[in-house]
Order: sequence, then C-alpha cells, then structure tokens
Amino acid sequence: MVRSFGSRLLIALVAALFFATPALAVPGQLQVEGVLLSTGGAPAADGDYDVTFSLYAAASGGTAVWSEGPNKIKITGGRFAATLGGSKAIDAAALGDGSRWLGVTVGSDPELPRQPLRSVAYAIVAGTASAVSCSGCVSGDQIANGAVAAAKLGFNYAGSNTKGGPALDLACSGCVTVGEMKFDGDVDLGGNSLKAGNGTFTGDVSAKTVTATSFVGDGSKLTGIKQPSGDCKAGETVVGIAADGTLKCAAGAGGNKVLDGMVTTEFNEAAKVSGLPVAIPDNTGSEAVIIATYGKVGTANTIAVDIEIENTDLSTLSIKLLPPDDKAKGLTICDPCGDKDAKSYKVQLTEKSTLKDGSLATYIGKTIDGGWTLKVLDASFCIVQAPGNGTICKPSEKVDGNILSFSINAKVTSTVSVGTSGTFQFGTLAKPPFVCEAAKAGHAFYDTAARKVSYCDGAIWRFVGALCGDGVVQPGEDCDDGNFDDTDGCTTACSAAAAKKTCAEILAADKAAKSAWYTIDLDGPNGVIAPQRVWCDMTTDGGGWTRFIRHVDPDGSTPITWDDWDAGILMAARGGIKQWMVKTFTDPKQTSDSGAAHYNAWSMDLVSGYQGKQFAYFRHAEAAETNQHRASGTGWISSAKLLPGSACKSFYGSDAGRYIWLEHYWAETNVTGWMWMTRCSTHNNAHMLIVNHNYTYPRPTASMIGASTSPGGEHAWYDEDGGTWEFFFR
Repeated sequence: MVRSFGSRLLIALVAALFFATPALAVPGQLQVEGVLLSTGGAPAADGDYDVTFSLYAAASGGTAVWSEGPNKIKITGGRFAATLGGSKAIDAAALGDGSRWLGVTVGSDPELPRQPLRSVAYAIVAGTASAVSCSGCVSGDQIANGAVAAAKLGFNYAGSNTKGGPALDLACSGCVTVGEMKFDGDVDLGGNSLKAGNGTFTGDVSAKTVTATSFVGDGSKLTGIKQPSGDCKAGETVVGIAADGTLKCAAGAGGNKVLDGMVTTEFNEAAKVSGLPVAIPDNTGSEAVIIATYGKVGTANTIAVDIEIENTDLSTLSIKLLPPDDKAKGLTICDPCGDKDAKSYKVQLTEKSTLKDGSLATYIGKTIDGGWTLKVLDASFCIVQAPGNGTICKPSEKVDGNILSFSINAKVTSTVSVGTSGTFQFGTLAKPPFVCEAAKAGHAFYDTAARKVSYCDGAIWRFVGALCGDGVVQPGEDCDDGNFDDTDGCTTACSAAAAKKTCAEILAADKAAKSAWYTIDLDGPNGVIAPQRVWCDMTTDGGGWTRFIRHVDPDGSTPITWDDWDAGILMAARGGIKQWMVKTFTDPKQTSDSGAAHYNAWSMDLVSGYQGKQFAYFRHAEAAETNQHRASGTGWISSAKLLPGSACKSFYGSDAGRYIWLEHYWAETNVTGWMWMTRCSTHNNAHMLIVNHNYTYPRPTASMIGASTSPGGEHAWYDEDGGTWEFFFR
C-alpha cells in the first residue's frame, strides 16, 4: 500500500543527550522529534518507516552537506523521535555559519518541505568556536586536557626564551620525571660522563674506548676484531693465534705432543708383575692366577700383552684375561690354546689381535689403571712318561707346567705426568716463595742466591742433585743439613765455619735455642774431624746435651755393632764428656727427635779420671778363646739422678744409680759383650738398660730395654720386646 504524506511536518530539535569523553566535549549528534501527517491532515499510521534525513545550506535546491539514512523510524500516533548523527557524525563544518535546513524523505516519497534548524543545533558549533571574545567566560575546568597547543600560549615555558620553546635554565630537583622526558635529538653532555647501573641501546654505540670487567657473548658480531680462522694440518696442534687471526700450528701427535714434540703427555708404561713363574694346577678345577697392576697411568693409546706358558697339552688349556673393570667374564684369549701334545704357548697380543672372545681394542682411549688378572685352566691330567713331559708334568705336586712370563706394556696419555725432550726454565727467586709442606710437594724454582734448583719434598726445600742442600755431604762441603736455616751450624752454602763444638756451646751462645738438629764441629774449623749433624736436647736437666748414640731395636733381638759403638764412644770422648745421660723408650718408633716422652731417663757424673775418655775399659784386646772378662762396680760414676717423667721412681741399692756391670765373651769368630746398667728398686731391682754388642753377629742376640721383667740378680728373665735407647754427653 502506497502511503502519501502531506507537507505538514512538525519538527522540534532537542539538545544532545549523550556526552563523550572528555566530559565537556560537544557530541556530533542531534535529537529530532516531529509529527508526520498524511495528505489528509490525519496522523500517519502507526508502524516502522524508512526515513532519510539531510542538511542543506538553503531552503530549496542545492546539494545536501550532510545526509544519513534511510533509518528505521517508529511512528506512533503520527509522532516520531530520531537521533541524527548516530551512524554519521554531524560536525561543525556541516552546520556552517548557522543557516542550515533539514530535509526528511519517507521511503521513496519525495522529500518533504525543508525545515530550518533552531539554535540548539548550533551548540555543536560552539565546540569548535573559531573566535571567542570575552573575558572570564571560559574557565580552566572548561578546557579539555591537551586542547591548547603550544603555539596558542601567550607566555614562555620555564626557562624558555620563545613561546613553546625548550627549557634552557631549569633550576629544580625532581621537577621533571622520566615519564615527562622524550628526546627528539642528540643529548650533548659537554664532555661529562653518563653514569648508570645498566644501559640498553637499540642502535649503535660509538666510543673511543670501552672499558669493562667482563664481556658476555661470543663476540661473533664485533667488528674490528680478527676472529680465528683456518685449520691445522693432520698431526698438528693449535699453539696460538697470529695477528691476522689465522691459527698458529705446531707438529703434534694425537693431541698429546706440543711445541714441535718437545712437550708430551704420552708415555710407555709397564704393569708391575711379581711371583713368576706360577704353577698350573693339573686338572684340579683350579686356575693358575697372576696379576699385572697399573697405578694411575692414564688412558691407553696402544696395549701389548705378552704371555709365555708351558703345559703338556695345549689342546686342553684355556686362558682368560680379566681387565680391572671386568672381573666376571673378561677376555678369552684362547680355548683351546694349541694342538694336542703341543707344549709351548708364547704370544704377544695387541688391540689389533683377534681373541677367542672380546678384544683389547675395547680399552683403547680408556683408563687401564688397576689389576689385570691372567687365569690359566688345565683340563686334563698330564702323563709324566709321555715324550717331552718329564720336566713339565709333576703329578706328586699336582702341577702341569707354569706361567713362565706375563707382562703388559701400554702407550698411554697421562693425566698426571708431563715429559720433555728439551729443557725447562724454572722461575728465578731469591728465596722460597712459601713454606714447604705436604700440599706443596713437587714445586720447584731456581734459587738465585744459592745458584741451584730447589724443590719442595713435602717437608723442606731441597736442592736438586749432588749439591749443597740435598742433605748429603759432598766433596767441597763442610756440612749439608738440607735446609735454609743458617743458625743451626750449617749454612745454606754448606759451610760449618760458624758451627759450635757441642750442643752445650750452642745453648750457652743462645739461651733460647730449642731442641733440634744442629751441625757441630768437635775440633773447630781447622781440625781434622768433619762437622756432623746431631740431635741436641736443650730442655732435659738444664739442656745442652749432645746425643752420641741412638740405637733402635725393633724386636728385642737387634744388637748394636762394635763399629757403631766405637764411633759413638769416640765422639763423646772428643766432645769432652763429663756427664752421661741415658734415655730409654719402650716403642721402637719413639725417639727424642720424634718428640716422644721417655720411659726412663737418668744422668750420671763421671769421675774426673774418666772425663773425656774413650771408655777403653769396655772393649779389651784379649783374643784367647773362651776368655771371659767381668768388671763391675761404681768406680766410673761419681753420682747419678733419675730425671722427671721416668717410670722408675728410685734407684736400687747403695750404689744409687752408679752401678755398671760389663761382661765379654770370645769364641772363635764371635765376640759379644754386654753392659748392664743401673738397677731400679721400684721394678723388682731390675736393670734399667741392658746393651748387647755383637762384632760379627753370626747368631741372634738381644739388645733390651729395662722393665719389670728385665733380668735381676739371677738373670732370670728378659724383656725382648725391643725399644730405643739413647746416650747423650755434656
């Protein structure tokens, strides 16, 4: 049905009801209300109508400056309401200078007569007022943020000399936050530094010098740096990088030789084998076993196993080799190991050899440290009467031949050793760089003062070779104590020119001298007696004691020889002995220089007639067989005293510790002697020390330490557990 509408259109324009952000911004919409009448003047029928709205600059004619629709408009009782600008905003330009007309087209009917816009619509124009001429009519609250550009300001920014220009002389702290800063050009610090904890740059960094404590990354994109390039030939090793970035190479082999082969970690190592030959059990079910052992030698480059076996019948013999890491299955070398009645098996096996089961090649490139066990099993009884079996077959011993030889030799790459075919240049120092101790063992340097190579042996610094400082007196040396202490009588130059004659003289010259090893010279620098190294006891009974005999008897049956006795007695005589001190220890490992406490200790004063003498009374020249000589008494000792810390608390008898009994026996080539010394009342009157001598010692005799079971007057019991005894003079 065609609807026709008259020209009467009543329209009211209502101010915009919807506001956008910011709150004071004017929206591009108009609310329109109107009445649509039919040509007869009656209200249009209720329903939805397609309506198009247009704005014109004139009441008739011309082109629409804005148009929207058709839009579905609901009409009830002839009335309608519509929002213009819902799909196409009405801007200030569309409204122009205030002379605009609204045209309405319903469906396909001709446009109804245009109606003029009223003043409400022009609030949109006020949103973009091109000129405001008033004072105080617009407050700051009515201006949107960011709505006024810098060019519209009539004053300068802080510190700026132009409108909207940059701040030149800000004088404030914290008045500008990072969020308000945005650089639109280069920042010139005028030669000053930029300090920051971290820096992130998305472009290039240009600097004359860059200093950093560390560099992260592989540097592959750095320019101006020569990256290593090139390859080494087969058998060569990288030894450096040239200035142009190419690799420097040197001859090597397998990565274990460098510097033209002068330095290597490759060595030939032989396993340790002992106990050969090993008998092979004759068909007993048991195996002949022998082990070749490697210490920490490294990884194998080659392996050679040599085996030689004799057996009456190799066709019933089997041989296995169990490497250190396989003690169950191992390698089967042969089974059987030869033809029937063949008697000799001799072979060298390498990593290239074919075995019955397994291969030595498995161990190339691996560590070979540990025990390599060879097992040989015989599976038939031997017949001694068979040809060639007479020397091999031993039925009474249940033996059929032997493992005659077994060895393993390997070329290894060591992880602990370095070898050289040239020379090493040691670091040169005037003194040891640190204290020599176990953890420093093996360190070495060239001592510029001594002009010798010195090394740490884990306890003291020693000089290398037959030189001063090796602890051995060599031709041209007065002494050699192997240390760097010039105050102990022997200098680092191995001179004893300043050595004292006795420990008593050392203590007299230095009251703070401690018990230690010293070098003494009994007859001075111009004498004929060589300087000697002795232990000085600087604390017991006033100190100053020189030890002239120390005898260690580990089992109670190890005597002191005449040579050792004579050398000690002669030393005491040359030192002018006036007082004699004895120390005993029940443990053979204990001595004064080990810091052990004594078991018993006592000192004796010699009578004037025996002071400085060689104790000739103890060794006689009689040579008659079965001749015995006994001497006893107190005529040599004027007084004696027990020293603190002794197990014995008092001497026995009226001799008060002065008693010494000597006994000798000659019989053909055997010359023996005993010294029975000083009895203890708190130990069943036992002698506190019994010294045994044996000149040729063809039979075991005793050197005993006095204890509660030492012989008494009837010589009934002996304590033969061994120990240590020491003689000192002062």
